[in-house]
Parts: sequence; C-alpha cells; structure tokens
Amino acid sequence: MSHPVSDALASMTPAERHAYKVEVYRALSNVVGRTFTPRANVAVTIIAASVEHGLLRFVFGVTINGVSVDLSAANPFYFHNPPILVPDPAGDIVRTSTDPQTGLPVEHRYREDVQAALRAMVLDALKDAIQ
Repeated sequence: MSHPVSDALASMTPAERHAYKVEVYRALSNVVGRTFTPRANVAVTIIAASVEHGLLRFVFGVTINGVSVDLSAANPFYFHNPPILVPDPAGDIVRTSTDPQTGLPVEHRYREDVQAALRAMVLDALKDAIQ
C-alpha cells in the first residue's frame, strides 16, 4: 500500500514531522463545512479551520436532535501533532508495544488515512459534548 505521508516523515526530525503533518491537514480540500454524524441525532460541522502558531485550529458546530449546542466555552480547538494513522486490523503499518501487565509484546495495525484520522480527531475532541 501507499504511505505518502508516513514515508515522507521517516527521515524528518520531530519538529519537521509536526510541521509537515500540519501542512498535510492544511492541504485537505473541503474541510470547512464538512459534517460528521457519529449518531443519528448528532451532527458535528467544521465551521472554521486554520493554522495558528504552528497548530491546527478548528471551530466546530454541534447539533443534537436538531438543536444547536453552544460550545463557545470550548471553541476553538487547537491540535498539535495531528494523527495520520487510524487503527485497522488489516492495516499494513505495524507498531509494537509492550503490555504493561504481562510484559509481552503487542502488535497494533494501522492504515494511513488522513480523512479518517480527521474524523476521529474531531469526534474525540467533542466526545463529552456529543454524548
């Protein structure tokens, strides 16, 4: 499979990786106005997206049961080091870690999918507001 972002990140310093990933997100088309529906009665819309001081900045709108929810106290959201991978049992990017309880190695599989990572990032940031 193709891993254009992961392959590009391989030879970069941590600071360069962060900047590159932010640029990948900045280059996504149609981010503003994109709506995610984590449940039938919930809609999350990206109202604004920009980069400020090297951080991704998003403003979200949330509608629950047809009623807009005021998130002004929590908006805007800033993201440092945005993800590019999402868990996928069939993914071909493999990371290993050690289980802290057993001390045994654990294999984690991912795929590179910036669009799916964006969705996961948005929904994770708003999980308390949309439950």
